[in-house]
Amino acid sequence: MKKRKAPSKLSKAHINAICKSIELGCPYEVAARTAGVDRTTLYKWRNGGSKTPLHLELRRRMAEAEAEFIRANLETIQQASKHTWMAAAWMLERRFPQHFAKINERAEMALLKKEVEVMRANGATRAIEEGQANKQKAIGYKGKNP
Repeated sequence: MKKRKAPSKLSKAHINAICKSIELGCPYEVAARTAGVDRTTLYKWRNGGSKTPLHLELRRRMAEAEAEFIRANLETIQQASKHTWMAAAWMLERRFPQHFAKINERAEMALLKKEVEVMRANGATRAIEEGQANKQKAIGYKGKNP
């Protein structure tokens, strides 16, 4: 039987590698690999209760790296929207879906909101059943084919 390795100790080098990858848009699993650690180790470092200066720095810098990734990509889309209407339309659809999303996506959003209301009022089991029924009704599902 294999022995499990003890988790790596967090270092500045880990933080730098993880945050550089996140700033490029890598998922956490990939960011962890680029730092030479398993994804579960990264999740423990990030979500664990440790309040050491390095753990606090990791959490802060990961949030900053995600924010920078979003900002940089939104800036790119904003620049592209000056040359093509599609970039502007993409941004509007995602930023204000209630106004600019395609009609079927707006209908789906309304169904999801209804499901959440039902979940809050009656508990998850009933909401899931009603949500599935609402989706089937919305897409015209008639049941199994004979």
